[in-house]
Amino acid sequence: MNNQIASSWRIKLVPPLLLMSLVLKIASMDIYIPCMPHLTCCFNTKEWVIQLSLMVSPLLSSITALFYGRWTDTHGRRKIMLISLMIFVVGSLICALSSEIYLFLVGRVVQAAGSGGMSILTLVILSDMFHGIKYARYIALYHTMFPITFAIAPVLGAQLFERYNWQLNFWVLMVGALFVLISLYWILPESLSLEKKQEDSWSSIWGKSLLLIKNSYFMTMTFGHCLPIAIACIFSANSAFLFIDRFQCTPITFSYIQLIPVGANFLGAVLYRQYLPRLGLEKSLQVGITTLGLFVSCALFCLVFSDGGLPVFILSTICVLNFGLPFSNSTCATWAYESTTADRGLAIAWVALVRNALISSCVMLTAIFYNGSIAPIFIIMASLSTIAVVILQSGLSLAKRLAVKS
Repeated sequence: MNNQIASSWRIKLVPPLLLMSLVLKIASMDIYIPCMPHLTCCFNTKEWVIQLSLMVSPLLSSITALFYGRWTDTHGRRKIMLISLMIFVVGSLICALSSEIYLFLVGRVVQAAGSGGMSILTLVILSDMFHGIKYARYIALYHTMFPITFAIAPVLGAQLFERYNWQLNFWVLMVGALFVLISLYWILPESLSLEKKQEDSWSSIWGKSLLLIKNSYFMTMTFGHCLPIAIACIFSANSAFLFIDRFQCTPITFSYIQLIPVGANFLGAVLYRQYLPRLGLEKSLQVGITTLGLFVSCALFCLVFSDGGLPVFILSTICVLNFGLPFSNSTCATWAYESTTADRGLAIAWVALVRNALISSCVMLTAIFYNGSIAPIFIIMASLSTIAVVILQSGLSLAKRLAVKS
């Protein structure tokens, strides 16, 4: 089946469309961040409620991804991908038409339910179509799309908000998803071969999930992949309130300011992809560990010597963290995915579940202690970074022992 797909002209169109669906999923998380202070007033609600609307996307999409992973292993890739896109379209439409916070939250929930399938199916379908080095390159491209989209989406969102209205952000997401849905309906083949289709009952998902949870190597790599990302998201979720409310930036100015740390993340992703063949996975992970330790030192320096009040110190510190992220999360993700061969969809879904659950938990924890300054943000980020260093060191030791045995 893979050879048939690889020899088809569809190979040239399917990956770009899959990556476009991934871009839409990522953009739905932060495209309206510059609008968040305005939405607080528009819906006459509190800041934490708007932050909840932001966090519902990664949290709920991770939960639904677990079921999408099982559905795609039993019912095939094509049907589930189209269904998830359709749900995303409906959720975006509800958000665009919202006139009160409750309807907006419902729209975000529906949108997140669809995006959970879009992200996992992208990886799973590509794993059916490509193997070895080609698939590894697509994994690197997959992770590179995150900093690129996180950089562009808020800029686009701010421009649409300033020139038109905040609703247009969700109209753009809806139209984009509708285009991908129609295109994939015509060109996406079924990539799951009959011999790989799982026929066992739905109850087996819990037994297989338990096996993954008991796999110390898989879980260590999963947490090593997820926790640094969650730490970075703490700043991303609070940066709009920090720069717009405290430093009096306009939404457009803020959208360009946030390009700086995201650009550092993109630079790290490009260098990781370029130098990975020379460094290898183990040395790449060491780079990620080093940058996490350096971030902790910079965060403490920022708090002690600048009173946490200088934007240039804040941005420089975040750039250090974001630059090293690809070296840790991409390496750990590769090891986690390669540690299981059967039920690949379920394994990828569990990684997404842990990642997004950590993101939501860490962001909401920070929202509780946020007082309008950078201090609680950096204190929590530095504390979690110390834990992440311990996990990554443990993962590196496990990888070395496994390499010696093999």
